[in-house]
Amino acid sequence: MKRKIMNYVALGVMLLSICVLTFNMVSCGNHKITKEQEVDGSFENISISANKEAHISIEPSTDGKVKVVAVTHKKVNCDVKIDGTTLVVNIEDTRNWFGRVFEFHSAKVIVYVPAGAYGNLQIKTTTGDTNVPASFSFESIIIDGTTGNITCNASAQNHIDISNTTGDVHINNVTTNSLSVDITTGKIELTNVITSGKMFLKATTGNIKFNGCDGAEIYAEATTGSITGTLLSPKIFLTSTTTGKIKVPHTTTGGVCDLETTTGKIDISIK
Repeated sequence: MKRKIMNYVALGVMLLSICVLTFNMVSCGNHKITKEQEVDGSFENISISANKEAHISIEPSTDGKVKVVAVTHKKVNCDVKIDGTTLVVNIEDTRNWFGRVFEFHSAKVIVYVPAGAYGNLQIKTTTGDTNVPASFSFESIIIDGTTGNITCNASAQNHIDISNTTGDVHINNVTTNSLSVDITTGKIELTNVITSGKMFLKATTGNIKFNGCDGAEIYAEATTGSITGTLLSPKIFLTSTTTGKIKVPHTTTGGVCDLETTTGKIDISIK
């Protein structure tokens, strides 16, 4: 008797799930809309935040206007305003968890601003990819992500700070004074990244790779993963690994390059 009741309960749950899935698949097209907002006024800084799923990208505007285009759900609000000297974009998903069940698209938000130099850029996301292209430069860049890939191709005069829980971080053709990247799960890949000061890289689970990079001082730590790649100038190498091989140049000049892994190899050469 008990077994029959359990079978009926399981069947009911399965049928309910199928109904919910079918409803969302049929109505998904009605939920997905495009919202566009323009804003007038001058600003120096840019602040973007999303409380739930959203892919965020900053793109150069072709007409000189400042606008935000969001391809999203009708219950996802995108508030755009200039607060003092800061362009503020807040993406807020007002749906409850049931309203997001079986949704197959996340919000995609593109912030269009004229290419050029700005003050501080701050982006905070929960779930979604983040992209900052080379068309811009900033005094500082702070990107705080939870789940999603982060790509930063914009330089910053003072510092670039990136943190991420799950997702890869790619930084390309960037110069800055100091750089800090801290992720839990994912890889860190730097290409032609130059810091006049210190570079700090930490990956708990994932590899760290340098492609023709350099810094006055470099500190990289990978718990489960390898540290590999090429640097542009000699360094004083300090290395440590629990399980893995170490291969670095026998150079005795230059800044400190402190590399540490627990499980993974260290393989660095001078380009």
